[in-house]
Amino acid sequence: MDIRLGVTDPATHTSNQNEETPGAFRAWLASESGRTTTKVARAVVSSLVVAFLAVQLYRIGWRSVLAELPRDIRFYLILVLLYVNLPLVEGLIYRMTLKLPYARLVPSLFKKRVLNRDLIEYAGEVSFYSWAARESTLSRKQVFHVVKDNVIASAGASILYAVTFLAGAVAFGALPVPESFSSSAPKVAAAIGVAVTIAAIIYRYRHAVFTLSGRMLLGISGIHYARLALVSALQILQWAIVLPSVPLAQLVTIHALQVVTHRIPFLPSRELIFVGASIELARVMEMSMAEMAGVLVAAAAIEKVINLILYGGITAMEGRRREE
Repeated sequence: MDIRLGVTDPATHTSNQNEETPGAFRAWLASESGRTTTKVARAVVSSLVVAFLAVQLYRIGWRSVLAELPRDIRFYLILVLLYVNLPLVEGLIYRMTLKLPYARLVPSLFKKRVLNRDLIEYAGEVSFYSWAARESTLSRKQVFHVVKDNVIASAGASILYAVTFLAGAVAFGALPVPESFSSSAPKVAAAIGVAVTIAAIIYRYRHAVFTLSGRMLLGISGIHYARLALVSALQILQWAIVLPSVPLAQLVTIHALQVVTHRIPFLPSRELIFVGASIELARVMEMSMAEMAGVLVAAAAIEKVINLILYGGITAMEGRRREE
């Protein structure tokens, strides 16, 4: 796949970086006080993230989690696949666009995932950009555009997948349609019209918005769309394995709620909010709330544990590498 970055050639990375960074600020960063301040700032941010994750684990409650842990090993195998799919797939994308080794990309992408999921949306992209700008032979401007284009392509694929998943669930009768839908149809049509108009404007001025080639952007979007379809299949399969008495239509309904909540911008702790909403939905659908709560709380708690271990380990590894 070809890449059209549309910015300065990578060979001029050093001169571009010198031009973009003010001399005084660059000199301060190289000074003893600058290095100390930077190290302290990184330590403070890292400590805050670790503390925040630890508090979330405490709030979930260790005893209730341990009492409701699913016994089927397949639950945990699928949980691992659900956790690692995004960093591993993005590693393939950034290997093509940033020209960095896959093994070096993946740890930073796992760290990005933790920050986005447990701190605030796009905090991970800021952290990843900072790391990639240091590691890549591309200029900082080129790295910024590569990360920005991937974020937009990923977000577009995510929205498109959410719309098609919900439409498919309704079409096959797995997702009930409210009786008031007909009265709100004009509003829905207007919203679709606005979305189509925005998409048309972006396409018309895509060369001003994007720096990656159209072929590369379509490829990235397609990869993310396929990944999301696989995630949905794995998620529903995981629940079906440990909740065999629950009808498939109800599991699809709960996953539809997950699809929607995970796409609300800048919503903190989305997974925990989804857990609470799903337990209430289980009550409405007359499902076993205890079973559903046990499965969802266990998955959320395990994810927090993995986040805590990975973030702390990767941050320590990066710190040692900088000191060498």
